[in-house]
Amino acid sequence: MNPLNSRIQIPGRSAAIIALSSIALTLGISGCSVSDDSSTVRERTLVLGYASELQGLNPIVSTDQNANELIYYLLFTPLVTYDADFRPAPAMAESWVLSDSAVTFQLRDDLSWHDGTPVTARDVAFTFERAKDPDTASPLSAAYLSNVASVEILGEHEVRFQFSAPHSEPLEDFFWPPAPAHLLEDIPAAELLRSPFNRAPVGNGPYRFVRWDVNQQLVFEANADYSPSLGGPPAIAHVVYRIIPDQTTMLAELLNGGIQLDGPLAPSDADRVGEAEDLQLLSFPWRQFAYVGWNTRRPQFADPVVRRALTMAIDRESLVQTVLEGHGTLASGPIPP
Repeated sequence: MNPLNSRIQIPGRSAAIIALSSIALTLGISGCSVSDDSSTVRERTLVLGYASELQGLNPIVSTDQNANELIYYLLFTPLVTYDADFRPAPAMAESWVLSDSAVTFQLRDDLSWHDGTPVTARDVAFTFERAKDPDTASPLSAAYLSNVASVEILGEHEVRFQFSAPHSEPLEDFFWPPAPAHLLEDIPAAELLRSPFNRAPVGNGPYRFVRWDVNQQLVFEANADYSPSLGGPPAIAHVVYRIIPDQTTMLAELLNGGIQLDGPLAPSDADRVGEAEDLQLLSFPWRQFAYVGWNTRRPQFADPVVRRALTMAIDRESLVQTVLEGHGTLASGPIPP
């Protein structure tokens, strides 16, 4: 099975957030219902193919998008997630009360870290404070927390965040997974990036970390104790992340059954995969778009009439059909179609 990007990939906050959902939306790894007569499903192994080795699996310091897919959807549980219509939906936070100045989250009380320690508001507050610490150099700070001023623990499973100012889409500030305070709080902020935790993480998500064979594969197993309120244990027993740097080899492995899921496909490979009898090609929209930005500091682009003429001269439909081979949608403005 394969996700296929429907637009040119341009890095950006919203784009990155939705890109991370490819594993969850495509496979339904977590929360699948398994009846008594389908126990064999739990013995199945899903093999993912990716082109590069991961940098680490610590949600506070990870800047690796491939690693973040595993962090956000396998190993950890974010405070807030997105539903199939891209609307904020409960995850680790089961409910919230939102105002212009603050948001109060009520956390689930049936989540535990993979070492058995209960997940509490302390973990949420710790992650926020460590991410905001400049010594941590956490990507969470710039990506999510620039409009969040402070955090207050109200109870074991209740936490309140104060905003620095009212702003649009405030729940998007909390699409990040808390980390275990009891394992990381004694590590200096500047040392988090080099912590052994990055290569042997303890999460609270639907899958547990098993092992990391450097430059070969990572192995994860289903968390039998995963929160019933989030769907309970996954239907697939094991997930293997295989590292295959060569795209030609990756495609061959996919067509031959060596892997069951490739990362986003190049449009040129889509038809081949779509024609394979044992594979299903999935295409879904991402909240991102490609654009041409003229450098107005250059004299030749200073005149808005010139910029408009150059922009209107671009045959956008031809780009979609030739570069993306039809796997794209023309945008009508800065909001993804």
